[in-house]
Amino acid sequence: MIIILSKLFLTFAKIGLIGFGGGLAILPLIYQGMQSFGTIAPEEFAELFAISQATPGPMAVNAATFAGFETAGVPGALAATFGVALPAFVLIGVCVKFLNRYQEHKLVKGAFVGIRPVAVGMIMAGFV
Repeated sequence: MIIILSKLFLTFAKIGLIGFGGGLAILPLIYQGMQSFGTIAPEEFAELFAISQATPGPMAVNAATFAGFETAGVPGALAATFGVALPAFVLIGVCVKFLNRYQEHKLVKGAFVGIRPVAVGMIMAGFV
């Protein structure tokens, strides 16, 4: 059981680390990763897709939880969920540490001055 849980965690940590583009972009990676466990049929993956969209929360985390549960029950769900979420937490922690250290640097301040209008423009584009 420990081997399956560690393999689940590592599979989903890899997905969480290299999967960019949101839940819909990560679902094929989850399907490919689950093929190594042999626990999910294409019909079950279609159910995973539907459940991931219907339940509140990030689709990738919901899909990881469901896939982990199908593989190893509640411990599998926890391992897969923690695996897919951990890389994002680590990367954000590194970014925060970097920004706290260099927030007064001229280049960092300039980058944020440039990012603000772009962010406002992207938000406003959502209303159009």
